[in-house]
Amino acid sequence: MGTILNIAFLFHSYKQKDGKQRLLIRIRTRDREKKISTEIYIDKKKWDNSNKMVNTDHPSYIPINKKIKSYHDRIKRIKPLYELGEIDFDKAYLMLTSSGSLDSLESYRENFCKRESAQWHRNTENALNAFKYHTGVKEVLFSDITKENILKMKDSVLAKGGQPDTHNNYLRHIKAIYNKALKDNTTYRNFNFDKAYFSKTDKHSKKLKTNKPEDIALAIERIIIKSRHRSARESAIRDIEAIGFWLLKFSMRGVYGKDIVSLSANNRDYNYKYYITHKRDGSTEDQMTRGNTYFLDHKRHKTGNMMRLWINLPPIGGLIYILRRLIAQTHPNLSYLSKEDLTKPYEELIKKKDYDELRIFRHDSKKDIKADDNLWNNFNKHLRGLDVYSFESARKSFNTTARILGIEEGIKKTLIAQTDHSIQRHYDNYNDPELVAKVQLAHLRIMHHFKIIELYELWLRKIEELFGAQNSDLYVGGSSDFVYHDQLKRLEGILKIDRTKISKDPFWIEKSYSNM
Repeated sequence: MGTILNIAFLFHSYKQKDGKQRLLIRIRTRDREKKISTEIYIDKKKWDNSNKMVNTDHPSYIPINKKIKSYHDRIKRIKPLYELGEIDFDKAYLMLTSSGSLDSLESYRENFCKRESAQWHRNTENALNAFKYHTGVKEVLFSDITKENILKMKDSVLAKGGQPDTHNNYLRHIKAIYNKALKDNTTYRNFNFDKAYFSKTDKHSKKLKTNKPEDIALAIERIIIKSRHRSARESAIRDIEAIGFWLLKFSMRGVYGKDIVSLSANNRDYNYKYYITHKRDGSTEDQMTRGNTYFLDHKRHKTGNMMRLWINLPPIGGLIYILRRLIAQTHPNLSYLSKEDLTKPYEELIKKKDYDELRIFRHDSKKDIKADDNLWNNFNKHLRGLDVYSFESARKSFNTTARILGIEEGIKKTLIAQTDHSIQRHYDNYNDPELVAKVQLAHLRIMHHFKIIELYELWLRKIEELFGAQNSDLYVGGSSDFVYHDQLKRLEGILKIDRTKISKDPFWIEKSYSNM
């Protein structure tokens, strides 16, 4: 059994001009003592020392006593835990000073799980935010983890176009926090995470959820404006966007939506800020800067692993270019570019503060969870309407193509930023020249095999057919056979580049998509 823990209310010696003093809490044992400053200031004359509350004649006694009661509740919980030896002095102090409720999973995760990995914190934070969004709960308490709320989240995720695995991942991470708190004796409310709370997944059908090039081609052909109503036109544009993002995700080696949202030219493997400064100065002279414009060092949202992406590999640039302009018109609240930006010439656009040639969105997917979920769930609905499984199938189709081509397992995992121990044994880091060469060659082969250029140009023609937008400058100008053979010949030279010429001519020719 532990020693006695004394916790008492007292007042700070300093008295304000209005006669109020700050309410303190002293936590003390035989050999340790700490004082906690509360946010409560009151006239000592209004203090009921017997009940340790504010007198009812205080004009604000109800809200003040509510705050004080929350401390009383914590004290009642903390004292027996300490005196039974289940928590130490530091943990008792932390539990008492926690900004959230003592019974809050969020507070527990933030204050008592500091030794967990950054990935664990990202996953559990996303899960708790999703739980709040789908259930309407403002702060997730241990008492909020109920059968009713879990099933409510489950139904909401599926109703909004999410996959069963999405709900299951959220629930697994919530379970991880809960069980850890139970083990730490932070909560004694034992909750059984029944298997029935998890969404059933069809393992057989899951294995089949890949798309072939002809599936995407047929999906593009299915895009039509069904009537003269404005809504029919808007729906067709969403179809165009959904397929465009599917192609982009495949082309960027199966990244997720959150990776697309965080896409930034500032991660290019060269001095991008120097390039921007040069363009803003209006200089017509070519200059040199360190780095390789072909590669982007992207940190995966889910794993934190780095990917060296061949960002200039056709048709990635064209896809980004068009999607930026579509999103500016259809999602102005989330778009990096404004509608006004679409009418500006390149030399004026480059003067925009912190201008970024690759950014499509401006929101933070970690903070704006509701908006981000709605965005990708809506696009997923449009994909399914075109008989494409989901965005998940872009990653699976990329992996399947790699397997068909016989690409070795270590390289295949490196392509999609998964950790592979065999790679780690042979290479010091992800940008080892030999490893980069193997990964980029594999990327090129997969793009070639999937005929991604033909699909991209079919998509362009569909845009022209439906909306009359002329995009002749955005066509790659050759088949996958021709273009990727040419890229293969250039690969060795691309890998050796350590300095880049900054030309007066822009990397991207700016066009307006005002017809859409």
